[in-house]
Formats: sequence, C-alpha cells, structure tokens
Amino acid sequence: MDPKSLFLLEYPKILMKLKAYAAFSASEALADSLRPTANLEKARTLQQQTREARHLLSLSDSISFQGAEDLRPLVERARHGAALEASELLALRNTLVISREARRILEAHALEVPLLSDIGKGSRRAWVWWMPSTSLFPNAERCWIAPQKLSGTSAAK
Repeated sequence: MDPKSLFLLEYPKILMKLKAYAAFSASEALADSLRPTANLEKARTLQQQTREARHLLSLSDSISFQGAEDLRPLVERARHGAALEASELLALRNTLVISREARRILEAHALEVPLLSDIGKGSRRAWVWWMPSTSLFPNAERCWIAPQKLSGTSAAK
C-alpha cells in the first residue's frame, strides 16, 4: 500500500495506539513494522493470530511481557566480546524467565491457539539452551543474584 493511502487511512495514528500497548522496545519495533498486506492468505493468518491472542488473554491473565527487555543490544555486545554488567545479566535473566513462562502458557493452550503455539515453538528452538528441560537453566538460576541484593554493592553502581 502506498504511503499516501496509509496516511489517508490514518495508519500512523493506528500504529501509535498499538505501540502504546507494547511491553518493551522490541515489541514496539515489531508493531511499528506492521503494514497492510494485499495477500489474502497472509491477512487471514494474521487475523487468526489476533483472534487467538485475544482468546489467550481471556484464558490466562498471567501472560505478560512486562519487565522484559530488548536483548538484541546485549547479545550484539557480547558477540563482540564485551563483558556484561551484573544489571545487564539480570535483565537477560528476567527476560528469559518471562519468555519461558509465556512459552509454557502457549504450550498449555496449544489446541486453542495453534498459530501462537507454533510461534512459541520457534522461540523454544531459539532459546533451547535456557529451557528447564536442560540442566543449564536450573544451575544458572541458582547463580543469579537477586536485584535487591545488588543494592549497596559495587555491582549495582
């Protein structure tokens, strides 16, 4: 769809409203990248995902991404050999825990929200080394310092 048509349909205002519901910067960027499609099959799939998301929210009010952070900058820095600060490691941990819980909810409701469940399965492949089915996550979990314990230490500064 051409930019003039999007403007006439007040699409930027729609995106602004949608982005206001984003829990963190990565979801805001994803919302901002949405564009109407002329592909009927893709449009139907996106509409079905939306219906499933609304249905999932009615089934489980515990699904939330509040507190999650965009890990891309941290991953990029670590990829280039930078050491992460304690607060960044805690942000990483918290985001992974939130992601794991969301995936568990999607798995629990897989028959009711199959498209969203498939997306959750994709996130499992991306983060499989952090999942509780491996031995790494429980061991790493014991090593994290609670954020409140960081106050007053040099790591918190």
